[in-house]
Amino acid sequence: MRSALALINQTLDEVLTEQEGDFEADTRWALAWFEHAGFAEGEYGVAETLSKARTPASRHGLRRAFFGLRKAAKVHLLRPDELPADWDPATDPRLNAWEVVHHLIRTLETGGESAAAGLVAKLGSHAETAAS
Repeated sequence: MRSALALINQTLDEVLTEQEGDFEADTRWALAWFEHAGFAEGEYGVAETLSKARTPASRHGLRRAFFGLRKAAKVHLLRPDELPADWDPATDPRLNAWEVVHHLIRTLETGGESAAAGLVAKLGSHAETAAS
């Protein structure tokens, strides 16, 4: 039983790693952080280490798109309800799949299906990437 479970987990890790390779560096970083801490608060140093070691994402881009600084160098991934309501993908210079998905969630939760459909239309092909 244990060896079967180990094999299943190994195969799952391989599939997830392969899928993550399809995303840009910022999304890969967000996935790594989410795996580490979810939306919970964590140490900025860990976030920075992940940005350097696992995914070569820029720290400035990560701060802008993904996390809020909290007290004493603590950070957290922005939850959909913390994202700006006036976000416009047409003016975002650093669109990434993680951000797109969470803006779609926020829009669906606050504006319903028609608002989310409007955002999907604005996103164009970026919406397809987020759905994969």
